[in-house]
Amino acid sequence: MADGTADVEMGTPWEHAALAWPVLQRLVGAREGSSEPEDVYQSLAAAIDQMFRDAIARFGATEADAMRYPIVALADQLVAAHLSPDGGALAVGSPWISTLERRFYGSNDAGDQLTERLSQLLAAPAPRIGLLWTYATCLALGYTEYPGRGPAGDDAQLGVLRDQAERALASLRPVRSIARVRASRPPAPPRRRPIRLLLGVCLIAFAVGWITALDEALSERTNHVIDALAEEAR
Repeated sequence: MADGTADVEMGTPWEHAALAWPVLQRLVGAREGSSEPEDVYQSLAAAIDQMFRDAIARFGATEADAMRYPIVALADQLVAAHLSPDGGALAVGSPWISTLERRFYGSNDAGDQLTERLSQLLAAPAPRIGLLWTYATCLALGYTEYPGRGPAGDDAQLGVLRDQAERALASLRPVRSIARVRASRPPAPPRRRPIRLLLGVCLIAFAVGWITALDEALSERTNHVIDALAEEAR
């Protein structure tokens, strides 16, 4: 049983996506609406708390924490970019001063930690496919470095790590990398069980939300991810 102190089993990309979906829904809502920063902060914090509890029950504390970190980093950056007139730099005077990373981890150095965590994940003898999916998805959806969030050059390093994660995913599963456009050949008839079809519908609905909510600067990367999610749902 999951007691919160040890991993139960490694999660699949589908399981990670299902747990992360409510958080990403709230993130989309925050970017679409005009809520006060404190309301956005509390809403996302509550959703992340629930995701973390569910992940502990499903996978154990170690994988739950590893899953939560890149989602927290992505939420901080995208919402800060939406709310801050300076484009998202988390400086004094920004409406997004109380970062989610500081709340959950007591730090504000996502660039360093995300790079280190993903490097360790890729170097593990048996990579955790669900975590690889989560990290690669957060990078593909727009997480990057910007002033005040890590040393210069982290963007390039994150790009290298993202490519490595995508190659690892492609080698571990018989599906294409999440950031590649699917081939033009007609898809095979769906052979998923009903529960997977239902989850697929949910993921497509989430993908449509991302299309309408993300900025033009993120649209190309997001479309790649949505293509892969739609392919997974078939």
